[in-house]
Amino acid sequence: MNNQNDRVETVSASLEERQQRRKVIKAVKSEKNKKVMQGKEERKTLKASLPSLKKDYDPEKWSQFYINDYPLQPSLSILQEMEGINEQEAEQKLLDILIRVTFIEANLACNGEQRVEELFENLKVSINELQAMPFKSVEDLSTFIDSMIPVFKKDVRTRKWKNTGCQFRVFCQWLYTRIQNGYVVNNHDFDKDYDQFKKAIVCRVTGNEEDDKVLREFSEKEALLDFSSYTYLAATVPGFKFDKKTEILSLTSDAAKRLPLRLPIFTNTLNSFNPFKIDYSRSVNVFVCSSGGGHNKTGFVVGGPINGARTMMYQKRFNFAIHNFQTRCHGYVCPNNPIHQVEVFEVEPVNRDFEHNLMLDDEYDRSMEQTKKKDLDFRNLGFMKTKMQGSVATRPIVDYEEESKLKKEARQARAGEEEEEEEEQNRQKSEETMKKLSEEEERGTLDSLDQKRNTKNCFE
Repeated sequence: MNNQNDRVETVSASLEERQQRRKVIKAVKSEKNKKVMQGKEERKTLKASLPSLKKDYDPEKWSQFYINDYPLQPSLSILQEMEGINEQEAEQKLLDILIRVTFIEANLACNGEQRVEELFENLKVSINELQAMPFKSVEDLSTFIDSMIPVFKKDVRTRKWKNTGCQFRVFCQWLYTRIQNGYVVNNHDFDKDYDQFKKAIVCRVTGNEEDDKVLREFSEKEALLDFSSYTYLAATVPGFKFDKKTEILSLTSDAAKRLPLRLPIFTNTLNSFNPFKIDYSRSVNVFVCSSGGGHNKTGFVVGGPINGARTMMYQKRFNFAIHNFQTRCHGYVCPNNPIHQVEVFEVEPVNRDFEHNLMLDDEYDRSMEQTKKKDLDFRNLGFMKTKMQGSVATRPIVDYEEESKLKKEARQARAGEEEEEEEEQNRQKSEETMKKLSEEEERGTLDSLDQKRNTKNCFE
């Protein structure tokens, strides 16, 4: 009897423990769901407060955003001192420059990197008939965009312009101030200087501890996407010069006149800090390892300047599915996005283990032996190239807002055509009905006439 009571007590205790555990799990899940919903609402509110990224020229709207939501005063004070003008003139000049910068930045972000001639044509398409083109010629645009380095950057190989990251602009201004204050910037101390710069970085705060950590980590690495050394910086950013003998970075005589190196507003322009955009002018080629499956196919970057950055690959948009996600990826930067910082548009599966890499594979040894022979079969090389190209999955660069707009217009057009067809069918039916009625009336009239004639003949 005692044993039975003990069993009953044990079972009831275990049931109570399970119920208590379920309550705890339920409370944890509820709290987690609450945080997720809160984060979604915050992102929705933030997205509504920011202007949508469009190529269209909208100077009035951009001016209002800069005046109401951006700290212009520090930049205005510096511009007044540089130009010797009053505050009103400084504000007008600064807004004019910012509007043109925003116009170029949005076009590059939507259309990708471009040569100045192509960019000029795309800017002309983006204005309506009532607006004046802010650039008179290709030369005018070229002069302006040159003066706005490091907000923009030219690829020395392709001569194409692209946007730069916020932290690269901040780093250039940080270096300018540091050199002005007498600090010697030596190439040997690059790592030490960059560690010092990381402490000065101010990134976007979301209120979510995990998201803030991700944004902080990416912000500390973002500048390295735009330069790799002081030598490269001096070659691409006017205002800096590098002495190869002493390996010291210094300022040129006209550095103090360059606005992007001095005005803080150029480090955070309207479209450069938007967390809901993809910048198609800022491309990256990285190795990615998978960390999640499904439609989104998440991953993280392995190695390189942005090691650890999160990636997103919307698999349904590719021409075929990629199952091996140890891959070499080509994508575009999504700055200040806490969920993913790179969106992937091209995927090539690769073997990255020690057993099957190129240097250790037997096929490599055989191919090296073949290269020593005169009768090398180039058809095999062509086949290998075709096979490699066939394993690369790609997705089109599509403006999904524009695509949905076009689909909506197409649906409306189809609906209009269907209505016209229905009206035409109704009209034809009504005509046929009227024709039948008229025929019946004529037949009825003839029948009545025949009846009258027959009646008259009978009387006669």
